[in-house]
Amino acid sequence: MTSTNSIIENFPIPSAILFLEFTSLGPTLLHQAPLGYLTDEQISRIQNFVFPPLSLFDRTLTLFHENRKYIGHAKCILGEQYKRNQYSFNCLLCFDGNLDVFPYHAVLTKIANEFSIYEIEEAFFSSPYDSDNFQSILNAILHGLRTVGEVNLEITDCNWLFLKVLPTNTDTLLEPIDSKSVPVIQHNIRTITHTELDLTIAEVLSHMDEIRPLSSIAKDSDVSLKEIGIDVSRHLQYYNILQGFVPIFQYTNAYLISPRIPLLLNSTEFQGEMLTYLRRDFDLQLVCINEVIRLFLSLKHAQSLYQLYRLELNEMLLLGQTALLRRIIEFGIFKKIIIPLKEYLYLSPSVSSRLSGLLERKEDFVQVDTLCWSQGGSHRDFVLQILEENEYTTLYV
Repeated sequence: MTSTNSIIENFPIPSAILFLEFTSLGPTLLHQAPLGYLTDEQISRIQNFVFPPLSLFDRTLTLFHENRKYIGHAKCILGEQYKRNQYSFNCLLCFDGNLDVFPYHAVLTKIANEFSIYEIEEAFFSSPYDSDNFQSILNAILHGLRTVGEVNLEITDCNWLFLKVLPTNTDTLLEPIDSKSVPVIQHNIRTITHTELDLTIAEVLSHMDEIRPLSSIAKDSDVSLKEIGIDVSRHLQYYNILQGFVPIFQYTNAYLISPRIPLLLNSTEFQGEMLTYLRRDFDLQLVCINEVIRLFLSLKHAQSLYQLYRLELNEMLLLGQTALLRRIIEFGIFKKIIIPLKEYLYLSPSVSSRLSGLLERKEDFVQVDTLCWSQGGSHRDFVLQILEENEYTTLYV
């Protein structure tokens, strides 16, 4: 079900909102809007999701069950005033059908955090309260989300609740090149708070080290490659965590300068943005913007930045400072200053048995990165060990 309002057109809209407490009887449904959306029996079938182990509290969890999608964010407040010295609750947003509910993750997280504040400051739920008034609050939240995608609601004399569903601009989403694409993190991964991320996102993020490609991350995190490439990547971009994707063979790929190169030549703001990007890992004294510009402008046909750096411009950096070169390549790709080219080989009819054994099928053109990846070796090793035995022509596309 999607909204017909132009503000949130094509958005999935919630069918219900639920409020539950964990009591001596287990998960107890106290309020729901609309009334009668779920029965106690239906709640019992998802009780392990409503109140998961404490290690999964304060995380946004998603469940698809019996053709309904649920988003939950359980909270636990500690205090001697409570039975068992703690008070646990969960507020669920419910959707009919297996819908993409990603835009509502941040909304539900804020609802859970705000309700926690109300309880801590005013014992809003644990002390006797006006049940009808809270039911009207849930009705107003659901109505606002369903009609205009936002809520401006007075909860108490001192507390207001402001919510807004923010769509993700799919036109600006970065898509991975392929399974060999390497995700690059915007910030130091150790500074990212995982409590605002759902469990799958946090698990995938823990395996992103800016070295491993998507296929390796998918295997280690036990998440499908398709889900990582689309859903997880979009989520990380939404939270400004993911910078983008780069090819796994950065140094040995060939690049072409794009029509955007004048930005780097003439815009001091753009130059400053590049230095800021490099500053996160390196001493700026090692970086000269003029040498970076000269590096890009010196690119020749079928010549990689690594070759250019090693053969012509190694005075730009200290020898062995290839990590800085990697950052320079990343910035060039993200800002479309340089365009990575795929290297293909046109093989002679007399291809050696060693090489033909690596090919899944006989082809005239073979992508070098694919062969390197299948053998787990570097581009340089592949050329030295295999291609020297064969006649071939290189084509860059």
